Amino acid sequence: MLEVKNVEYVIGGKKLLKNVSLDFLKNEFVVVMGQNGAGKTTLLNILAGSLKPTGGEVSVFKKKIESFDKTDLAKKRAVLSQHYDIAFPISVEEIVMMGRYPHFLNVPSKDDIEIVSNAIDMMGMSEFKLRDYNTLSGGEAQKVQMARVISQIWQEDHSEPKILFLDEPVSSLDMHYQHLILKLIREYSLKNILVIGVIHDINLAFEYADRVIFMKNGSVVKSYNSKEAIDTAVLKEIFEIEIGLIKNPYSDKPMFAVKNN
Repeated sequence: MLEVKNVEYVIGGKKLLKNVSLDFLKNEFVVVMGQNGAGKTTLLNILAGSLKPTGGEVSVFKKKIESFDKTDLAKKRAVLSQHYDIAFPISVEEIVMMGRYPHFLNVPSKDDIEIVSNAIDMMGMSEFKLRDYNTLSGGEAQKVQMARVISQIWQEDHSEPKILFLDEPVSSLDMHYQHLILKLIREYSLKNILVIGVIHDINLAFEYADRVIFMKNGSVVKSYNSKEAIDTAVLKEIFEIEIGLIKNPYSDKPMFAVKNN
């Protein structure tokens, strides 16, 4: 569904990505992890077609990503970035409607309006629909942006494969909403959708993802699927800190504890 071959990215003489090759499948929730500056966001932007690699190639739906018309690509994949600064008054509903822009010319259809309403409701933000987006808390704004990207790739029958890119989708949310949103994302990935996200919390990543890819200094160091045994020595190499492995008593998924002395 999405394939990366020998991708590199160089800017200002600095190589941010080094010979990255990966394959991604539909119905898969993949998390990319690593220290700050590891190349995670750069990789995500290249996978989404928002950034052109200086070497290698990206293929999506068996076509090179640069061959897609921008509007057509926007109908097939949506991107949640880390920051969205809006310098003018705009309602929550209008923000989420931005996700539907690739689907209509001038005026949204009844279907577009219904999809936006459903996406807002899905995020538990219906009572904020007419609220000025700029008055929201960080967590509220993050849920609105999630509603926007969901509305962008919304389809009732899930017949067409789509891709959702998420850069730190739960960073501003409290524990309750972190788990609620990630559970929703996990369920969404089973509906003919590939989800690729950057998450910094290793316990959340292993609780919900099908696969976790670790990066360091622009390279992929290791990839674990949900059934593989985990080598904590690899995690120590990546994060430069002692990490112990235990089991979540509620889900039997791996959990990690940091040695702080």
